[in-house]
Parts: sequence; structure tokens; C-alpha cells
Amino acid sequence: MKKFNFFQTVFSAVAFAMFFACSSGLDDNNNGGGLSENFPIYLGSSKYLGDGVIRMELWNNERRSYEYIDIGTVKNGIGTFYLPGNVSDKYLVELQEMFESSVSAIPRDAKATLTFFYVISGNEAFWLEARNESETEYDFLDYYYVSQIATVTGNENYYGTEFQYNMNAHRGWNVVYNNCTGYFCKVSTNSSTVSLSQIKWVMEYEGNSSDYGGSDNKPSSSSNYGISSSSSNPSSSSNLSSSSFDGNPYGTWCVDHDWEECTNDPDYLSSPLACADWSGVLQDDCPAGYEKI
Repeated sequence: MKKFNFFQTVFSAVAFAMFFACSSGLDDNNNGGGLSENFPIYLGSSKYLGDGVIRMELWNNERRSYEYIDIGTVKNGIGTFYLPGNVSDKYLVELQEMFESSVSAIPRDAKATLTFFYVISGNEAFWLEARNESETEYDFLDYYYVSQIATVTGNENYYGTEFQYNMNAHRGWNVVYNNCTGYFCKVSTNSSTVSLSQIKWVMEYEGNSSDYGGSDNKPSSSSNYGISSSSSNPSSSSNLSSSSFDGNPYGTWCVDHDWEECTNDPDYLSSPLACADWSGVLQDDCPAGYEKI
């Protein structure tokens, strides 16, 4: 499982961290339920004025591949998303496995997953991250789901950058506060460790949307079978693609992005799980340059 795209223009390092938010409009009173966000989006230093959908990326342990799930929308440059309150075990790994042995994650049976965000606009995909970058430091947020109350403490070195953890997570979605200066990063429950008022949601061009679930003209190609939205959030259904949670199959191609192959064999198009047996995901087209089998 990859970690994440960690300050591309400042360091070449990657980091893990996890924590729940207590300000900036984050829902920290959900008792382990879902989490919602509403924010303006920037493309570089300029406000983004376009439309699109927001997708989350999750690693599926059973299928050994990433899934892209619609969780929100972008309207006139304003993003809104809702992270459902329950996540299937097939998306989770042991929390301790996310860190080196020098870091202690307790309890040992706690499980977690990390999600990444993308904006899909037409056939274009953009990486989406909440961050603040200055000449002296880099602050950013990450989103983890944790299966139960857990703590993470200790230090680890990753690609030359030292990470100091002092974390307390609740069950459900947790937001990370990462504060990095030079090659040293603090990961803390205390939101005052970052310049929270300066955090902006910034997107960067990633490539063709076919690699991230397909065009926004249709729901995400990798439907979700293990995440359910919370009934306590009445607005969540309007922001989510129905196929993201119903598991309704669709698509005229089963696409294996690892081997860059596609098949339109009806046996593999009968359901997303059937396509997964071929190590693929259902999409409405075969990406350019992929071999059709």
C-alpha cells in the first residue's frame, strides 16, 4: 500500500499520521460516525471556479487494488464531501503495520486505513490536499479511519525525515495535523501546531481520469461494498453517487491498471466482483494504450 504524496515541492519524503479535528468546520462530535467538509478549492495560487466530483481512494486488501469512490461534488469551485461512518474490514490493515517498530500503536488489534482525495472534472483528474506551504514550514491534513480508540507514540525516520507521533484517535474518521519544518515533522492532536487558518484545499493535475475511476459523467467505476453512510447526516445522500454505496455493477470494460490490459468478456462484466477476479475494475472505456484482450 502506498503512503501518500508528501510535499512534492519541498521534500521527497512520505509520512503516516492520524488524528481527529476539533475546529475548522470539521465534525468532531460524531462519536465515530461520518465526517463532512465544505471548502473553496485552489488550483495553484488561484481559486478554482469549475465543477466536478470528489473521489476517495481506498486500498482493497481482497482485490489487491485501489478503488475510487464518489463522496462529494465541486460546484463553482466549492467542494463538499461526506465520509461515511462505517468501513469494511477489507479496506483496513493493522494500525501497527503502518509504522516502524520504533513506533507503538495501541491496542494491537486496532485497524485503520488512509484515504486520498481527487477531483474529477470531465476526463481530467486532480490530486486534492488540504495544506499550507511557506518558506519555513509545511502544514497538511490527512484523513484516517480507525476501527477503535487508539494511541500512537514514538519516532520513526522515513526517507531522511524524522516523524514524531503523539496521537490519540477515536473510532471513525480522524483528521491529521502534520507540522513539518526542515526534515522534522510533528504529528499531534493539537490543531494549534499548524496554521489552521492558512490551510487551503489545493488541487494539482494528476492525469487522465480513466486511472482514477473514469469520467465524472458517470459514477466512480470502483463501487463500494463495505462503506455505509450515516443516517444522521441528511445531506450526505445528495453528495454521494448512489453506485458508490449500492454496489450496482456497470461498465463495458474490465480494466487491469497494473498490467494495462482490458477485457470486454461478458463473464468479467457481470459484476464488479467478477471483474475483480481478473484483478480489474469496471469502467465505461478502455484507456488509451491499454491492450485489449
